Amino acid sequence: MSAEFELIPYDNGTFTLREVSSGQAMHSRVGPWEEATQVYVVQSGLKERLLETGKPPVVLWDVGMGLATNALAAIELWDSLSPSERCDLKIISFESRPEGLKAALLESAKFDFLERHRRKLETLLNQGSWTDSSNRLVWELKTGDFLNEIKIVDSDQYRADVIFYDFYDPRTCPQLWSPAVFRVLRELCNDQSILCTYVESTPVRTALVLSGFYVGYGQKTWAKSGTTVATPAHAPMRLERPLGSEWLEKWDKSSRQIPYNADKTLSPSEIRTVLNTLKQFKIANPR
Repeated sequence: MSAEFELIPYDNGTFTLREVSSGQAMHSRVGPWEEATQVYVVQSGLKERLLETGKPPVVLWDVGMGLATNALAAIELWDSLSPSERCDLKIISFESRPEGLKAALLESAKFDFLERHRRKLETLLNQGSWTDSSNRLVWELKTGDFLNEIKIVDSDQYRADVIFYDFYDPRTCPQLWSPAVFRVLRELCNDQSILCTYVESTPVRTALVLSGFYVGYGQKTWAKSGTTVATPAHAPMRLERPLGSEWLEKWDKSSRQIPYNADKTLSPSEIRTVLNTLKQFKIANPR
């Protein structure tokens, strides 16, 4: 195991890695595969999108690849569907420190999903991309700094249908959870795109709303009280439980009203003024 990462066992028999320098574990106690399946693959409606045959490839942004669990869960879903019924799939993974995945591959006996996909992962890490034998599934890895990478993304080629947003805790890397970053992501979405993230904090949801997303409550897991989903403001019907007036009441009482890395001159009263103008909060949406 690399000195930069340590193996962490959970009570349910699963494992994850923790980055030594930040103290951040890569997954919650629910375990990598269940988290990938529940929070990202199922919640995003990826299966339904892949079954929309006759349409262009589904483009999935895997932001914060980590141990590649989310991307691999998406690949296994795609593999499970009939070739004649599924769309093509293009995955773009962003990860500035692939050393974590390399370290986990050294302990692949603890991560059966890595062992199942070892060959494609080694190809991805060594060559920067992997393509399945039918050429209908393409997986690319971008290892530069995410804030730089998204500035040079070809919006025609890489416009996202689904975004799995899975960076470390915002308190560890606040610059990656800011309104500025989410505004760029919003511009790189399709009309019916959806973003899923494990975070449910008020600053992150505020950042998403201020950046032009329509934001909703995500599903719970036994290890997490909630998650977050977001979609372009003109596609709110993709959300089952959008934030409503009850969330504004919670925001008013919160001690963390200002988003991470927001403009330092932005005050809570100015944010509240903006929130009051948004269509999302014109109609009460009970949780």
